[in-house]
Amino acid sequence: MIALKMNHKIEFILHILPLFILLLFEASCFSGNNTSHFVIVNKSDELIINSNIEICGQLFKTGNIKSHEEFNGTFVVKGDSHYKIAITFESGKEIKDELGYVTNGFGYRHTIIVTGSMISISDTKIK
Repeated sequence: MIALKMNHKIEFILHILPLFILLLFEASCFSGNNTSHFVIVNKSDELIINSNIEICGQLFKTGNIKSHEEFNGTFVVKGDSHYKIAITFESGKEIKDELGYVTNGFGYRHTIIVTGSMISISDTKIK
């Protein structure tokens, strides 16, 4: 009877141990400050009427961004990713680009510059 109870305890521990190890692994990988920020700066002479910014599976849609104004966004770094950006100007002109890079375990601050013909990252700070 005692041996039977001991076997059940060992079985229980062997079933729970992998789950416990997995939880510890996730806690270590996802702890820390994974919150990051970006700023879209409209350096064109045109009104941006729409922009879609995708990073780490999170989508941000902006309304109007006037010339020489900006839009701020905050996202959680969930893994390796880069920005997918699509901009539509009031004239109907569209520009798209994929740029930048983030990886889990760090917080970022990116300044993304939009001109009339291109999108670039001018400043990257890692926390």
